[in-house]
Amino acid sequence: MAFTDILIGIAIYAVVALAVVSVAPGSWLSRTSVSRKTRPVVIATCIVTVALCVLSMELNPTWTEGQLLWTNQYELMADALLKGQLQLELPVSRELAEMDNPYDYRLRKLLDVECHWDHAYYDGRYYMYFGVVPAALVFAPFKLLFGVSLPAYHATQLFVALYVVGQFALFGSLRRHFFPTMRMSAFLSLTVAFALMSVWFACAHPALYCTAISSALAAEIWSICCFTRALIVTKSRARQLALLALGALLGALAFGCRPPVALANVIVVPVFVALVRRHGPTRALVADTLALALPYLVVGCLLMLYNYARFDSPFEFGQSYQLTFYDQSDYGARTIDPATALDSILLFLFKPPFARGAFGGVFTNFPIIVVSLLALASDKARAALHRSGLAWFLVAAVAAIALISIIEAAWSPAILERYRMDVYWICGLVAFVLFGFWGRRARNKPLFSFLVSLGAIATALTAIAFFFVPHDYSITSSMPELLPRILSCLTFGLV
Repeated sequence: MAFTDILIGIAIYAVVALAVVSVAPGSWLSRTSVSRKTRPVVIATCIVTVALCVLSMELNPTWTEGQLLWTNQYELMADALLKGQLQLELPVSRELAEMDNPYDYRLRKLLDVECHWDHAYYDGRYYMYFGVVPAALVFAPFKLLFGVSLPAYHATQLFVALYVVGQFALFGSLRRHFFPTMRMSAFLSLTVAFALMSVWFACAHPALYCTAISSALAAEIWSICCFTRALIVTKSRARQLALLALGALLGALAFGCRPPVALANVIVVPVFVALVRRHGPTRALVADTLALALPYLVVGCLLMLYNYARFDSPFEFGQSYQLTFYDQSDYGARTIDPATALDSILLFLFKPPFARGAFGGVFTNFPIIVVSLLALASDKARAALHRSGLAWFLVAAVAAIALISIIEAAWSPAILERYRMDVYWICGLVAFVLFGFWGRRARNKPLFSFLVSLGAIATALTAIAFFFVPHDYSITSSMPELLPRILSCLTFGLV
C-alpha cells in the first residue's frame, strides 16, 4: 500500500508541476494569444473541466445512492406536477398535524414527532421550498419521456456542465472584445480556476441543495452571456432582440431556481442604460425594453401565482415553513439586529479559515479575488476600464455580491459554506475582468501572466482540496478511511 501511495503522490505532484511549467514564461501557452487556431485547445480544456466536475459527483455514495432520504424532493415534485398538483404526496403524521407550532425543532424532538426532514409544511401538507423551475423544465419532462425519475445528482451534473461551458463562453467573449492580447496561459488558468471555485461544493454535495444552486448558476451565467453577446458581439438586429429576450428569460427563471443567486439580475440595470445610450428615445429602444421586461414580468407573475397557491402569499417561497433545525415561521416579520447582521456578513465574506468551522469566508477561502482588486490601483487600468464601458457592469456585479451577502447573512439562520456558492461565481467574473484590464497595462506582460496563472493554479488546487474536507456528508465524511489514504499519498507514505 505504501508503494502505491508513493506512486500516486508522485503522479499528483507531477501534474501540478506540469501545470506550473506549462504557464511559465517562454512556454507555448505563455507565448500564444487565444485565437481561432487555438480554439481546439480551449474546447479540450473546457471538456476536461466539465469531466472533472461531473465525474467527481459520482464518487460519494451518500449522495448518489439515496442514503439521505430527504434529497428526492425534486423527483417527488416532478411526480406532483405531472399529476396536476403542487403538494408532495407524503403522509403527515398525526402528531405533527396536532402541533401548535410544528416548526419548533426542540419540541418535535422532545415529543418524538415524525416528519419529513427539510420539507416545507403548511396547512397539513408537505411542499418543496426549493425552486420549482428545475422540476418543471428538467425532472418532469425526463419522467414523462423515460418513465423513471431523474436522480437529483444527475441533474446537478447537467447544471454544473452547463455552467462551466457558459463560463468559458462568457469569458471568451469578454476576452475577444476587451483583452484580445491575453495569453492562453492566463485565460485558461483563470477560467478553469474560477469554474472550480464556483462549483466545487456542488461536486462534493451534488443532490438537492446544490441542484437548486447549480441550476440558478447555469441560468445566470447564460443570461449574462446572452446580454454580452447582444451588446458587444452580434450585429444582427433580430439576433440582438432574441438574445436580450433569452437573457431576460434565463435571468427570470433563476428566481424559480434559487432567489438569492437571481439577485445578480441587477446587472440588467446597466444593460438597459447601455441600450438607452445606444438608441436614445426611439422605436428600437421600445423593442429592446419589451424584450427585456416581458420575460421578467411573465415569469415573475407565474412564480407569484405558484407561491400564492401554496402558501397564500405571492412572496413566500416556503422558507418560513421549513421543518429543519431552526424555527423560521416568523421569517417575514423577523426584526433584524444590526450588530448580529454585521457579524454574519463578516463571517460570510471574511471569516478566517478553521475559525468556527472548516471553511473561511468568501475572500479568505479564495484570496485571488482580493488580489484582483489591486488592478484598481493602476491609473491606466482604471482608465481602460472606464473607456471600455464595463465599469458600470462591474459596479452592478459588486452590488449583487453585496446584496446577496446581506440577504444570506440577515435572513439565513446559519452561514453555511454552500451559501457562498451564491457569490463565488460573480466574484470570479469580476476578478477575471479586473485581471484582464490589469494585464493590458502591465509593463512585463509575460511575468504578469505567469504570476496570475500561478494564483489561478493555487485557486484550483484549493477548490480541489476543499472537496476532500470532512464536512456535511462530504466524501471523506462518508468514507473516513479515505482521508488518511490521501494524506499518505501526499506525503509519500510518511503519514
